[in-house]
Amino acid sequence: MVDGYVTRFDTDVEKVRKLQDILYSEEFLHIQYNDEKTYTAIETFYEREGNCLGVMNLYIGMARYLGLDASFQTVRVQPSWDLRGDLLVLSEHINATGRFSPARYYVVDFTPEIALQQLTSRVIDDQDGRALFFNNLGAEALLRGDLDTALAYFKNALFLNPDLAIAWNNMGTVYSRSGDSDFAEYSYKMAFESDNRSVTAINNLAKFYA
Repeated sequence: MVDGYVTRFDTDVEKVRKLQDILYSEEFLHIQYNDEKTYTAIETFYEREGNCLGVMNLYIGMARYLGLDASFQTVRVQPSWDLRGDLLVLSEHINATGRFSPARYYVVDFTPEIALQQLTSRVIDDQDGRALFFNNLGAEALLRGDLDTALAYFKNALFLNPDLAIAWNNMGTVYSRSGDSDFAEYSYKMAFESDNRSVTAINNLAKFYA
């Protein structure tokens, strides 16, 4: 699909535009937003839907195939919680970015209408992106009530990035629901130590001690 639409004569700017056409236009994949499932790149391609991480998996794969500079980039969103069952879910956001030159860069995004916090973007490496992928899978398992699977995914995320506050926080929730208060407290503390601005870690610690 990429080879049939992007030519060797296209500039890098044109390549970025055409890849966004492939992702979002009705003539190609026309990918729709679905925040309940994190897909791999190939799953996103076939399902024609996904959340921001799944779609960026696909985009970055295509961009690098064309020789473009492309990396994952996290961006903080203004906090809003979604009640799913008896769990409050705070969404995080990720997009893709790359440079055309030292002074010129681009951003490719995929999100519903959410408010991004300005000046909070941070480029992360592939291993940290992979850690977020496993954290998402763990969160989906947690929402299903599959605590063993969720714990395995969170441990995998933290093996890849031991400072991933959201994974520590989620693991604390698993241990809390499993009745292991010592590990729950430890996990919430690690979440706070990894990111002392984490409102979820602060809230969960306060709830735990109360």
